[in-house]
Amino acid sequence: MSFVRFWRARLAVVLLIAAGLASCYVPDDFKAEIRVASNGDFAMSYEGILTWAPLYSDIKDGKLAPADIPAKIALFEEDLRRDTNFKEIKSIGKGRYQVRYERSGHLKGSEMVSFIRRNALILYIKPTPDGTATIAANMPKGERMENLLAMGLEIKGILRVSTGVQALRGNADKVKDHGTYKTYDWHINRGTKAAPTIVLKLGT
Repeated sequence: MSFVRFWRARLAVVLLIAAGLASCYVPDDFKAEIRVASNGDFAMSYEGILTWAPLYSDIKDGKLAPADIPAKIALFEEDLRRDTNFKEIKSIGKGRYQVRYERSGHLKGSEMVSFIRRNALILYIKPTPDGTATIAANMPKGERMENLLAMGLEIKGILRVSTGVQALRGNADKVKDHGTYKTYDWHINRGTKAAPTIVLKLGT
């Protein structure tokens, strides 16, 4: 078995070990935007850093032999590249990747749109058959947040939701009216107390 194939075989084990984190990929220094139209069309973008927390921790704590690190970095880059909505992925060392992600489509029934994916959830849009759509960020809390901070990782960035439809409720830090649409902004950092959330009424 080749060295890279060996680490690929270990990936499932690593995913299970890392399941204690809210998301194994930690977002940092990012700008994310979600746009939703009244007919359910959407666009989602993310530009910034994603850090695979377990790998970052192992490298930081010297738990990996230097010769092993490049293969593991390549392994998790390959994991991201499985999603073709990633337009750019560049390793910047220690399990950190500079990325650009762009996705668009149409909301259907109760099918959730997730970034990155359900088992590594950072942002999501969750429509319901009654015509509402919840947009939210998945934020670690309590011990999970403390674990990230102890590792030297912090979630920092800006989330923007742009839409012309009615917002039923939400907790944005800033709302700006642009006439035909509004923008809802959240400045996310260690001081963020509640997960950024907004509920929209589609068709309005």
